[in-house]
Amino acid sequence: MTVDVHQRVIDELQAVLDDTRAIMESFEATGMDEQMPEDYNKLLAILEEAVTQQREHTLAMLNKIRQTGNPATFDVNQGNTPAKNL
Repeated sequence: MTVDVHQRVIDELQAVLDDTRAIMESFEATGMDEQMPEDYNKLLAILEEAVTQQREHTLAMLNKIRQTGNPATFDVNQGNTPAKNL
């Protein structure tokens, strides 16, 4: 994956996080978190998974930048790993 692809995934996951938090706030404001605890727990699971995936992509992206020094041109699928290490 290129750094740009990682960044797009990170941005999409941020949108999932924002939307999920908004839904959770709505649940809490209306008492639905207590009335529908199973659904609220599913929202918590979505939040946790999105955070985990976002962290993994962030670390992978930073590792690529550290390895290549040029995040825009590195693509692990193309095998064009520069010899330069930072």
